Amino acid sequence: MAESLWLAVRLPPDAVHRLAHWSLKLSSRVSVEPPDGVLMEIGGSLRLFGGLKPIISEVAAHLRGLDRPSAIAAAPTPRGAWLLARAGGGRAVTRRHTLRCALAPLPCRVLHLTRQQQLSLERLHLLTLGECMALPRSGLRRRLGTAVAAQIDQALGVTAEPRQYIDPPRSYHGRLELPTACHSGTGVRFALARLLREMAGVLQGADAAVERFTVALEHIRRDATRFTVGTLRPTRDAGQFTELAGHHLERIAPPAPICAIALSAGAFLPYQPRVGELPGMEYTASPAPAEPLWERLAARIGRGRIHGLAVHADHRPERAWRRTPLHRGGETAMAFALPPRPCWLLSQPQRLTEHSGHPQWHGELLLERGPERIETGWWDEHDVARDYYVALNTHGSRLWIFHDLRPPYHWYLHGFFA
Repeated sequence: MAESLWLAVRLPPDAVHRLAHWSLKLSSRVSVEPPDGVLMEIGGSLRLFGGLKPIISEVAAHLRGLDRPSAIAAAPTPRGAWLLARAGGGRAVTRRHTLRCALAPLPCRVLHLTRQQQLSLERLHLLTLGECMALPRSGLRRRLGTAVAAQIDQALGVTAEPRQYIDPPRSYHGRLELPTACHSGTGVRFALARLLREMAGVLQGADAAVERFTVALEHIRRDATRFTVGTLRPTRDAGQFTELAGHHLERIAPPAPICAIALSAGAFLPYQPRVGELPGMEYTASPAPAEPLWERLAARIGRGRIHGLAVHADHRPERAWRRTPLHRGGETAMAFALPPRPCWLLSQPQRLTEHSGHPQWHGELLLERGPERIETGWWDEHDVARDYYVALNTHGSRLWIFHDLRPPYHWYLHGFFA
């Protein structure tokens, strides 16, 4: 079992829950220390993330994105880590036997005490935790109550400190005020990327994904400019979020300067790794080759204008396909075998000229293969009766033509092979 190691972060109260939810990507045991602290047990995460330094670096980078002052510290006990953070942070104590020496120089003001308890410590000339540790616990409790001795014993690991851990969120709502008003959509892309990275971290911690999110560009004394970004399948890739949102920002002309950005995503969905993807590698997995193109097109010209094509079980060529949503599979094979079909099918069959009953197209046509009779469709009042042929003209073009078996028995061009 991995040795316990706690990371403590002290930061302004308005950012505590944002950091706590994001921290679930690093640890499943995250606790809030009201009003200005977040504690996470990372002993079990060290091997996964490559050690303590990479975890601290990732937390520090995220805190820079929040643009809030902070202090970070690590220790084998949650209270020990929190006291080091309250003292200014910058310390990482990984072994319990060195914890007493690390805590001893800290001023007593790092403890959670009432004003009266602090005055009592000053009257006794107890200025550091080390001076308090040197006194018998019974005398310390008698003179100052239980608070000082209890917090010191918890920090040293002498007594346990039960903590309540937060639950993963089921939605995301973030907001970022801009340092200066911005007059263009593309000008806020960097700020929006911060929120999108935070949302991706929250999703990873909740083992969830989203397939759409909403961005609100806030103005002073005007309604916000809003747009919704959708993906083909639920994802939590921050890079993908940023790219798709950027396409929307390029097309926005704000009616007034932008003073803040709000990002929201509701109804988190279960995350489904791609086939062959290992835990922790979801951001490096490659999507299907065409998916990035589909999503960029949908972001630029509208999701309702992009669709896929699927084979449909019908012998009539013009009815043998149908539109499908891009992220859903359609019928990929017919339930029956068919002869070769041309890649280019005309939207409407084109009547051919004839000479002595033989079809013409830039010269006389030679019938290479056929006939293939298609006589069907009586159930929907679009029935056909045709004999199809593969034909070659004098210039080497290979055509797909048919002879209509109903009066007046004309020949028609329906597609091109080459």
